[in-house]
Amino acid sequence: MTEIDWNMVSALANIVMATTAVVAAWYALRQFRASVKTSELEQILAMYSSTAQVMANNEGKEFDRDRIREAMNLLETHERLIAHGLLSKTAASFYRDAVSINEDITSIPDNTLALIRDVLSNDPRGYRHLIASLRKNEVTRYIINW
Repeated sequence: MTEIDWNMVSALANIVMATTAVVAAWYALRQFRASVKTSELEQILAMYSSTAQVMANNEGKEFDRDRIREAMNLLETHERLIAHGLLSKTAASFYRDAVSINEDITSIPDNTLALIRDVLSNDPRGYRHLIASLRKNEVTRYIINW
């Protein structure tokens, strides 16, 4: 009868444990990536939903100070989330595309532009993130020239 080589048994057991650890780490990484994508999707849908609700509440209505303030508050909230790193880069990019901050928005009517400037200039600390975002983009910089 052959004698059992306990060192070999121990080595095989170590290989099995190491392989199990590698597989578990790989699976955890896949789960993490899926979780990040799900989180980004939830952030994007929440931003879209809140923006759509503000737009629906104001559809067909003339812009006045309260409606402009409601829209500016929503934009400031999103800008604060981005500034504090609470939104992913994908969600931030979606937000900026959705609200056209990175697009040509030079066709704001004069009376609406005056209301926007009035709301922002009367509370520069409260809207500091939105103002900074508008200032950074050459296309939107004219909005905050007061």
